[in-house]
Amino acid sequence: MEFSIVIPAYNEEEAIGVVIEQCLKEKNNIINSTNVDDIEIIVVNDGSNDKTKAISESFEAVKVISHEKNLGYGAALKTGFASTSGELIGFLDGDGTCDPMYFIGLINEIERENADIAVASRLGLGSKMPKIRRLGNKIFASLVSLIASTYISDSSSGFRVLKRDSLSKLYPLPNGLHFVTAMSTRAVLDNNLTIVEMPIKYKERAGKSKLSVFQDGIKFLYTILEIGLTYKPLKFYTVLGLLFFLLSIILSINPVSYIIMNNNIGQINILIHPFLNVYRIVTIIVLILSGLSLICTGLLAEYIKETIDNHLGIKQLIIKKYGFNPPIYKLFLFSIFSFLGAILINIETIKQYTNTGIVDVNWLLVIIGALLVLMSVQLFSFGIILRILILYNWRLKSNDN
Repeated sequence: MEFSIVIPAYNEEEAIGVVIEQCLKEKNNIINSTNVDDIEIIVVNDGSNDKTKAISESFEAVKVISHEKNLGYGAALKTGFASTSGELIGFLDGDGTCDPMYFIGLINEIERENADIAVASRLGLGSKMPKIRRLGNKIFASLVSLIASTYISDSSSGFRVLKRDSLSKLYPLPNGLHFVTAMSTRAVLDNNLTIVEMPIKYKERAGKSKLSVFQDGIKFLYTILEIGLTYKPLKFYTVLGLLFFLLSIILSINPVSYIIMNNNIGQINILIHPFLNVYRIVTIIVLILSGLSLICTGLLAEYIKETIDNHLGIKQLIIKKYGFNPPIYKLFLFSIFSFLGAILINIETIKQYTNTGIVDVNWLLVIIGALLVLMSVQLFSFGIILRILILYNWRLKSNDN
């Protein structure tokens, strides 16, 4: 089995020579300690304007590929991957922070666990990672773990080994430093990929870091959220929707308590009362409807995703649980009850308007009625769209069979 090592390098003249020497030194150890019988080393010079290219080319046993201009960390890795021939591909940064000897453990972890990707976690004991970067990595790793319900300690590690045939499942990946974060997020969210971790000792880098804590941090966050929405839309939207519902409940505590204690809604002036002013009531309505919209959107997105997955033959979760007949009738029942509730609490309002064209009731009743009607329409519309989508999914399944 051949093992390919890719080293992306941009202005790493202070460390690239040492990193290449370490990789060459470890070749025999890797071969003797794993199932690997041949190793190639590829350095991708990503448009460096220092001596990185010259130093790399001074090693005859190393293949050097150069970009004419700086295209980005991820772009360098993708160039390197495209030039490899090994069944296993490993990569590490050219800044001297990670020892290539850990490739042995990573390769063996992939073999032992039959994993697709083995990641070197740089956050273990003895790590010399700067505190601000350590904090950022922990935050992003926690976010990825939360989305995926699978723990990963270092989602941004640039030291890992992967199977060549897993690349097609991981792409597309970005060209920037958030390449590895995107790879980790896809791996933990894709049921067809397996990722494992191994702790390593992380050293201080040589030379100046290319990482911008704020700018690249925003890219990392955006990448995690974007991929999370692609793989787990229901989880994302449900969390946001429940947050909106929670805020609406908090805002409703005082108004509801006041109404119950006074036991006479007709005597309450919602225009001037501090707990029942119209702005607070409108805010509560907006939060409730927004929360409902987010959850409905998440469920629709989940079914759209699984409809596509069904066509591609990918494992599903919701459709596997409910088949093609989920309890949509409950949505229609909620819709009907919501509409009837709106009419029930506004019978007097309807009578007054029908008989006289004038309404003389507390605005709170009208507002609650409007909320229930809007919820009814939204649930009914959502149920219809969801039913159409499920029928389409059923047709796809029938055609495939």
